[in-house]
Amino acid sequence: ALGNEAEALPLLEKLARDIAQASSGAGEAEMKELTPLKAEAEALSGSILLEQGRTAEALPHLQEASAAFDQWQVDAPEETALPPLYARNLLYEARALAGRDQKDEARTRLMRIPPLAGSDGKTDPESCFVVADAKYELAMLEVESGKAIEGLNASLDLLIAYDRDVDSRSIACRSRMARGFLELGRLIARSENPMEATDAFRQSVELDTELMRENPDSAVFKLRLAETYNEVATLIHDAKRGAEGAREALAYQDYSISFLTKLRDAAPLDNGIRRALAGSLVLNGELQAAAGNAGTAMKRFEETVALVEKLTAEPSLTAGERLEVQRHAARALAMGGELREKEGKRREALEEYEKAETMWGLAAPESEEDQTLAAKVKERVAKRGGKP
Repeated sequence: ALGNEAEALPLLEKLARDIAQASSGAGEAEMKELTPLKAEAEALSGSILLEQGRTAEALPHLQEASAAFDQWQVDAPEETALPPLYARNLLYEARALAGRDQKDEARTRLMRIPPLAGSDGKTDPESCFVVADAKYELAMLEVESGKAIEGLNASLDLLIAYDRDVDSRSIACRSRMARGFLELGRLIARSENPMEATDAFRQSVELDTELMRENPDSAVFKLRLAETYNEVATLIHDAKRGAEGAREALAYQDYSISFLTKLRDAAPLDNGIRRALAGSLVLNGELQAAAGNAGTAMKRFEETVALVEKLTAEPSLTAGERLEVQRHAARALAMGGELREKEGKRREALEEYEKAETMWGLAAPESEEDQTLAAKVKERVAKRGGKP
């Protein structure tokens, strides 16, 4: 409400202290008046902290809010203002719990949202979006179990109905649809029929392109478009190994580089944009190398490493974000070493391999592809015994 989070948090902390003091010795009637105020104040504090990435600090506030909402519900079961506020807080609490790797607790919170928000969320945007978000978050918790596609489709069904029957121009709805189609495409791409992901990616691209044109100053849609183009490029490259497939993939992936470079130039210190660009650069380098453009590929790998060096110097980077960009750098160094080796530059190749091995020592490879690449690098370094 204040529009200034830096000012809002201290005021909310003072309000929480005032409520605690007023609650001491308060009668039943007074507590019934204080409980809704406490629920909303704690919920707002938690949501602000969560938005700032301060998950550990946000969680206690969100849990306090849920306890207060529970009591409010007991005190005033017919209060119509309560369900949407409580449902939204449960969504934030679930995100904070998932961020702390408490997935079972997060799942429990999310499953309470649809009945609380109401099943007819097709007409009310607040109900529709909070239920769609809950189904989306549940799907993301089920990725390993194979139930995620079903959950994403359930979320998308709600949003598609709202878009068709209520408001086809809603930015909030279309943005959620674009996000859902992107994640659906990613999941299908891992299945036995990966090329079926193309339709989901296409729908995500169409939505975000439309949103980007309507909101040219918003970075959100450009960032997601860049992600989607990367996914499409990877899909094509995996299906069509070789120079021809790489060139076809680059027709999409070059858009990602263009979007992210422009966003980085406009906001040079934005870590989210720079992290996305690092991932896009290393993918572009891999595709350029496969297409036979060794010079451009090496340039991309060097740009990746230089960008990661700047990012890892940022104290604001979370542990997970640091690992993510270090893996990008390790991959760039390893593939750069392979290019140097093909050029007959054995000394330079060994230097790249050693740096990659060091980087993977800090951030162990996660994907099967990176694990294979890391094993090759380790074998090459050991075989040479440190001698070019």
